[in-house]
Amino acid sequence: MPTRGLRRDLALLRDAGHPRGPGPRGGPGLLDNIFIERLWRPLKYEAVYLHEFRDGLGAERIIGSWFDCYNEARPHSSLLGRTPEEF
Repeated sequence: MPTRGLRRDLALLRDAGHPRGPGPRGGPGLLDNIFIERLWRPLKYEAVYLHEFRDGLGAERIIGSWFDCYNEARPHSSLLGRTPEEF
């Protein structure tokens, strides 16, 4: 059962015309999870697992650098080999 805060947030999204409703049991929709998993796997193997983070600032720097590369320089098959910036 969704919490009161979740119900309120879902109502705000619905009232704002959000195109997707929640998935089963009030959680995120199935497609939302697929997109997160597609992003999380390379992040883990290319950044998180390769470094020993000593503090949050180091983690922020390394993960931020990975996201910069992912969004600016890395070609994506879903974009026909183009980078998001080129798209």
